Amino acid sequence: MYSHLSTDNYKSRFFKYFLLTTSVCVFFNICLTESRAAILAGILGCSILGFPHIHLQFVKRKIPALLFLASIIILGMAALYLWKTDSVIGRLFIWKISIRLFMDYPLFGIGPNHYTYNFGHNQADYFQSGRSTIGEERIAGLGEFTFNEYLGIAVNMGIVGLGLVLLIIYFLVRGSLDILVSRNNKKNTFLIGCIGSLASILLFAFFSYPLSVLPICIHLVLICGILSSNLQDISKSSIKKRLIRWFVCITFPVTVALLYHYYNYAQNLVKWQQAIELEAQGKLLRAQEQMTKLYNRFDNNPSYLVDYGSILFNNKKYLRAEKLLSLASQKTTSPYLYEMLGQCQQINGKVTVAAESFIFAHYLLPYRFKPKYLLWKLYLQEGQKDKAKSIAKEIVSMPVKVETYMVTRMRREAERFLKESSPTHLAPIK
Repeated sequence: MYSHLSTDNYKSRFFKYFLLTTSVCVFFNICLTESRAAILAGILGCSILGFPHIHLQFVKRKIPALLFLASIIILGMAALYLWKTDSVIGRLFIWKISIRLFMDYPLFGIGPNHYTYNFGHNQADYFQSGRSTIGEERIAGLGEFTFNEYLGIAVNMGIVGLGLVLLIIYFLVRGSLDILVSRNNKKNTFLIGCIGSLASILLFAFFSYPLSVLPICIHLVLICGILSSNLQDISKSSIKKRLIRWFVCITFPVTVALLYHYYNYAQNLVKWQQAIELEAQGKLLRAQEQMTKLYNRFDNNPSYLVDYGSILFNNKKYLRAEKLLSLASQKTTSPYLYEMLGQCQQINGKVTVAAESFIFAHYLLPYRFKPKYLLWKLYLQEGQKDKAKSIAKEIVSMPVKVETYMVTRMRREAERFLKESSPTHLAPIK
């Protein structure tokens, strides 16, 4: 749009420089985020925008154009890989666990909103099998996102869902390339911008999770609609006008209803956050009352169940806390959830189940010390000294990812226990 606008009048000049300023600000913001995928996607989009200004003999064929774009992607990936190697390795490990999930349910997938739960259990099984490396244990995460939308679609909806999505992308990309290499592409500046935007999102989706960001989803739907309307000859008949009228008549009330629904939802989210703040201030009874009022609204939200369970746990309502945390464990996984659930089960006399919760919490993220520490304390309390000694040795030998006061304290307690329980720890001879 910047190159398309003229500078003949004041308004055009103002709008042109406004676009330039906005573009520069967006570029610097992307650099400040240090998102390598966003930088690579931005480079690809800007390269496509520059295509109309390259000599037509270079771009009139599709193969040279594709080779040019591929070279940009490969060189960018090689350079950005060296920027944050651990992050790349972490994403590769997430892809590895996600592929294991896909292989379990290849046809129709695991279904929407089940990724985090299944990822956690699959990752814990992988670590418990003993096939993992120390590096994989160090960079393991909870799997909130796949960091690859295509792989995420395959895991959630299987080959069937991925095939439908790739088919849509194929027709959009094929038609976009026809526009891009046409001899009149200098007159299609706006469409070239849409193509660049689409290519950026498609590339960004290969390394991140843009479909989890609502503005990007809206933008993607908009540019897909614009491009699809230009890939075919749509007549301006009366039928088309009627369809538009019916579409507006149907979507307008639906949009109003959805806005009202999400307004109420946002108000309840504010009350939820207020309850968390009351808990932080030590006002546990008021926080519990606030969360109780929201139960019917968020009873299927695992994050709410964990927060509510945490408030009940701190308020010493262990039976109710155990029930809510057990419900949450059927929908999501996190070490914090299973640590708290195990403590509730231990207090309520379910020692064996509590030990299983602590062990599972450890295998979710093996570099965390607290699950092992809680398991060690449980064995000590139950008088199982041999098991307690074995866990204490594991705590002392565990590699430290981040040195904190809590980690240091837990290691020192385990070391002190091993020294006191050692056969060579004898009283001095007088």
